[in-house]
Amino acid sequence: MITRWSPGGKPVLLTLLLVVGFSLYSIDTEIPELSLLFRLPTGGRVSGRPMEDHDGMFLAASEDRYLYRVDRQGQILSRSDLPGVPQGFNALGVDGTVYISFRSSLAAINPSGGLLWRHHLSAPLAFDPVISADGRIFLVDASGTLTALDHRGELLWKETLNGGPGGQSLIDSRGVLIVPDGSGFLNAWLPWGRFLWRFRLAGRQTAALAAETALYASSDEGTIAKVSLQGTLLWTRRLENFALYLAEFSGGIAALDASGRLSFLSRDGEMLHDAVYAVPRPVGLFSLEDGLLAVGGGGGVKTFSREGELTGSGSIPSRLTTAGLSSTGGLIAGSEDWNIYALASRARDNQVWSGPGAETGNRWNRRFVGAARPVEIWKSEPDYLLLSALMASGGREGREMALDIIQEILNKSSPGDRRYPPYYGNFARDIAGEPFERPILQSGRVVNDYPDLRKEALELLSREAAYASLHTLRTAAAREWFSDNRIVAIQGLGRIGSDPDARSTRTIAGILLAGNTIETKPGLTAVSMEALHRILAYNGSAPDRSLYECAVEVYRRSRDRMSREWALKILRFET
Repeated sequence: MITRWSPGGKPVLLTLLLVVGFSLYSIDTEIPELSLLFRLPTGGRVSGRPMEDHDGMFLAASEDRYLYRVDRQGQILSRSDLPGVPQGFNALGVDGTVYISFRSSLAAINPSGGLLWRHHLSAPLAFDPVISADGRIFLVDASGTLTALDHRGELLWKETLNGGPGGQSLIDSRGVLIVPDGSGFLNAWLPWGRFLWRFRLAGRQTAALAAETALYASSDEGTIAKVSLQGTLLWTRRLENFALYLAEFSGGIAALDASGRLSFLSRDGEMLHDAVYAVPRPVGLFSLEDGLLAVGGGGGVKTFSREGELTGSGSIPSRLTTAGLSSTGGLIAGSEDWNIYALASRARDNQVWSGPGAETGNRWNRRFVGAARPVEIWKSEPDYLLLSALMASGGREGREMALDIIQEILNKSSPGDRRYPPYYGNFARDIAGEPFERPILQSGRVVNDYPDLRKEALELLSREAAYASLHTLRTAAAREWFSDNRIVAIQGLGRIGSDPDARSTRTIAGILLAGNTIETKPGLTAVSMEALHRILAYNGSAPDRSLYECAVEVYRRSRDRMSREWALKILRFET
């Protein structure tokens, strides 16, 4: 019988039920569990593949307009401003420069977070940039234009692809640029723009891999072709479904298809092992020193040996949108819940505590929780382990103590000071978002657990005004059962100010226009209008039509003086 701990702190029993008569048995699983190292919230969806810099730190661009640099324990080392909302395609240069795409441009950002240059394009990028060993940057945009830049962002040469963009470009072992086009051809150029050859695939490219002596490319017709470095066909193999990802291992190559099946092929095209079902909705396949790592969009992660045997399994508690691999074989991923996750590719050591945001508890920590009362722990260990233990208790006392610890840390910090670990905010966000999703019935009325604690947590988040709290505050503003708590959440959204996708604005406006809120809740209305004005001032943009109409309704229907004054300021707002 295996017991593990869920992120909420409550034990989950993993058993296999064997019904023989009326008997119930539980058995051990032989598949090691992969360790979730950390979860780091950001203020927006992670855009593009997370990367690892030359110092072994993780880099991730977020739609909150920040580039995050994070260490292996999930601590934020730096958060650099971006010149816009990233589009989702990026790359890391040989000198540590980070290249990030925006709506119709590519920006180069130095390792310290400063903007080096920005090159404007005629259309948005279609795929990740490709960087050569001498620092040249190759881009394919949505119009089918191939652009080559030098390391200073200056144009070197351009070409137009037949049929538009066809797939992710790559550089082979000789330094030759390989670019698929929309008509089903692979095209080869030397870095300075001399065309070499074309090779026709069976369909449009879906994945490609550059090995030491050859190229492998899959098409949407379900075939994998091995192509020589001179552009001639060596062999082709048909699979049941087309491959989305290709990866190399010591005995050949592996293909992860659209249905989540993993196939193992020799370098001669022979099927080595029967295809195994790996992960649903695949978002990545990576080579490990001793096998392969497959990543599913649903959060499932599995490792396989070279022989196709499952060697490890883990999960991330959210749908993944993008994934990358670290030099140590760990997974770094972005998710739909605006978090950055890191997962080890090896089995969990039950005697080692996992990092911030990971599963709250293992065997050693359960002994720790049971060894002393919460008050005694509080006095001796005011750190992540203590907060995890307090949250794992599942009761009011533990949460009260956790909030007291966080409050004390914030009181000792000067405004803008972010030296304290970010997991303090994680725990406050957990408390702020916990109960209203699980209302309970009591005497025929819907009530919630600990609304006062939830309000205290929201006040901490509102006071800190961190972008990482944006999602929690938006959710609380939209779904809170208690008006006072909703007011605190809306105040927090106004203090943060940033609203790159206008969701905060839409959420607050929707609250005001629902039913007779404007007439019956003057306090909520006044706070909401002030928050909307703060957001407008922060973003420096005039109100759109929906916000303008909301302000008109408040000014027309409200009898509250403050509400009407804030509505008038919005109507008169100028950039």
